[in-house]
Amino acid sequence: MYISSACFFIFPCPEKRKAEKDSIIDAERRDWNVQNKNDKDKLDCMTLLETRDGVVFYVFDTETTGLDPDNDHVVQFSAIRYVVQNKQPVPEAELDIYIKLPFPMPEKAMAVHHITDEFLADKPVTEEAIGEIIDFWGEKPIVVGFNTDFDVAMMHAMYRRCNMHFTPYFSLDVLEMMRDVSTDFEKYKLEDLIKEYGLDQGLTFHSAIDDVRATGMLLQLAHNYYVENPLPENHEKPYVNRFWFWKGFNKNQS
Repeated sequence: MYISSACFFIFPCPEKRKAEKDSIIDAERRDWNVQNKNDKDKLDCMTLLETRDGVVFYVFDTETTGLDPDNDHVVQFSAIRYVVQNKQPVPEAELDIYIKLPFPMPEKAMAVHHITDEFLADKPVTEEAIGEIIDFWGEKPIVVGFNTDFDVAMMHAMYRRCNMHFTPYFSLDVLEMMRDVSTDFEKYKLEDLIKEYGLDQGLTFHSAIDDVRATGMLLQLAHNYYVENPLPENHEKPYVNRFWFWKGFNKNQS
């Protein structure tokens, strides 16, 4: 038995590398030295809204039967299509669908979102709903959410059940952005944040479509914050110069 490890050495890149075949967004994103998840979301937010007009992205949310993507199912899928105009996200269309379950709704989930088996009785099943979702946002959408990792994981599971693959172009997490905007919250709940900034009029939380609307408003708020608090101009760009593998202390290992 031996221990192996890989060491990567990263050095500042003196010149911006060319990205002739990449999209504008992809080229812009990879030119930054991303230090952590919050840096990534900050830079992606600025790239998304500041690069050019006409960029299309989707803010989405799901209501589910629980927190385990392998065993729990999506019961409500909601998304709003936005297009960037003058560095502002402009809503263009929305999709809000409920999905019939192959098993009874768990009581704990029902207590959160109040979606019942009776309400879902005449709704499309997953295999039918997935077609509507793909028709709405295509094959490789740019997706934005609140605690996005969870919703993306649920979508991966939903696609797998239909023998398909969910392949978003990239995803942004407004929850992480809001940790930059304010440090005043112990728990960064969507409802608490929206109420703190006086944006909660007419919204019903734990309804996926209203959570989407709330997330869109917080995205705009975070973008405004980032515009007022830009990255330093000397934020350096990295490239991988070389790497080595260390094979450990096994003398017999060639």
